[in-house]
Amino acid sequence: LSLPRLPHCCKIVVAGHDLRASLADHFSAVANELPELDDHVSLESVPALVLAYQIYGDASREGELLSRNQFLRDPSAIPSGQVVRVLIDG
Repeated sequence: LSLPRLPHCCKIVVAGHDLRASLADHFSAVANELPELDDHVSLESVPALVLAYQIYGDASREGELLSRNQFLRDPSAIPSGQVVRVLIDG
């Protein structure tokens, strides 16, 4: 039994649907591999170096903290109450 040939416009719709499904699968797989982030609020004004040590136990991760929070203007004094995004180590 042979199927009728689809018009060109239907082939485009089918291809678009297949692409959408493939992208959804891909993004679902990639999202599961992304690191988890959380918000951290310091109760006192501290340098990014100190905050990195307080959060990660490793002051050398200051650069990671700053690159994730590029809005921080002065790494020597992150104000108290400032929300910063931090990586949840799992």
